[in-house]
Amino acid sequence: MRKIFTALTIMALCLAGSAAWAAAPGGNTVTITGTHAGNAHGNSTDNGVSFNADPWDNILNIESPASIDRHAFGAFYSGDVAVKNNTLNMNGGKVGSNIEGGHNDGIGNATGNIVIINGGEVSGNVLGGCSFYGNATGNIVTINGGEMAEHVVGGYSQYGSATGNTVTISGGKVGGNVVGGWGTGSSATGNIVAISGKPVFDPSFTVLAGGTNVGNNFIGNRLKLKTAVSVNGAQNFEFMDFYLSADIKNNDKILSADRQVDLENVNIDIAGVHWQTTLKENDEVTLITKVTSGDFLASPKKPSVEIESELGGTWELSFTGGALIATLVELPSVIDAKKELADWIEKAEAAIAALKATPKYDADPAKYDGAIDDLQGAIGLAQDVLDDPEADEPRVRAEISALKDALADFYKAIKSGGGCNAGIGFLAFAFVVPFVLKRR
Repeated sequence: MRKIFTALTIMALCLAGSAAWAAAPGGNTVTITGTHAGNAHGNSTDNGVSFNADPWDNILNIESPASIDRHAFGAFYSGDVAVKNNTLNMNGGKVGSNIEGGHNDGIGNATGNIVIINGGEVSGNVLGGCSFYGNATGNIVTINGGEMAEHVVGGYSQYGSATGNTVTISGGKVGGNVVGGWGTGSSATGNIVAISGKPVFDPSFTVLAGGTNVGNNFIGNRLKLKTAVSVNGAQNFEFMDFYLSADIKNNDKILSADRQVDLENVNIDIAGVHWQTTLKENDEVTLITKVTSGDFLASPKKPSVEIESELGGTWELSFTGGALIATLVELPSVIDAKKELADWIEKAEAAIAALKATPKYDADPAKYDGAIDDLQGAIGLAQDVLDDPEADEPRVRAEISALKDALADFYKAIKSGGGCNAGIGFLAFAFVVPFVLKRR
């Protein structure tokens, strides 16, 4: 039976383990593939039984068919030292209780810890970082697959603040709530919950929350919704950003909620529309199926409001039948630029295919490997930007320029007899990489 996600529940989690401290360096990697009784710690030199190293820069890997009876920690510590920059990777197996990237039972902070789950089963909660008396900041949970029976939390603090934590879910099944930051004793602000792909939630139970605490749990918290979901509700977000994927059609629903979502003081934005969208002028999308407006539209004085963004275009928001409806006014101009980039990617891929189909290539394929590799690298970078819903028009235009130059250098290399043309690598670095780094 799932537990209601309260301070008492998490306190039990934060007190669940114990760890002996010994003077040893961090930076350990522990991989578990078999059966393990008790807790598993990444900062342990003997598989988490008795001897623990520094609680930073450690890695715990859980691989199928691993079975851990209790908790799994990237690092565990109790004291005034920060538990930081630890990573827990789970690709399969089973964990009988909770998973945490970094855990501090004392006054030290939990900072920059990471949990990545690609598969497996977790019977308890998933937390990026947890501190009992300190703060939980900058922790990250990424879920691509697997099954989580209970709650997913970016950062938790029993008596401190939980700020700047991130939960990203693109797959798998989550039975409990999804919370960016849980700061029971202080604030829970500046956290992000991002949902994409095809994850499955419990529509009668799961609540998406930016922050949860007794005080400030709203400011700066952001929901990035890049796919349609069915949940019990959504709360404590100052910003709700909707990204409309290519499969969203007229009259589709994005956030289907079992209970009303309070929009008072919430900033709603359609932050991106996929370049392959079939939506057209006057088409409607239900952003949230059940809402309370608060002062959002000050109805009936203001029955609708127009919003506009560079990547999302122009939309008119209104309330109809208790739902928040968005009506398309105009698509963003960046869509045309992305279509042009897609054309250039297709041309570059065709050029490689044409070369590989020639007798010249069959006679000496190794002679052209360098030029092909460089162009494929440029295609990969361009594809990343094409698939990025947050890529603005200047970045897309720069990517077009870089890909065109890379393709021109590819033809020069082939004409001159193959080989790796250094100019391609330089152009990819000079034009493409700065924009990729900016994005990340």
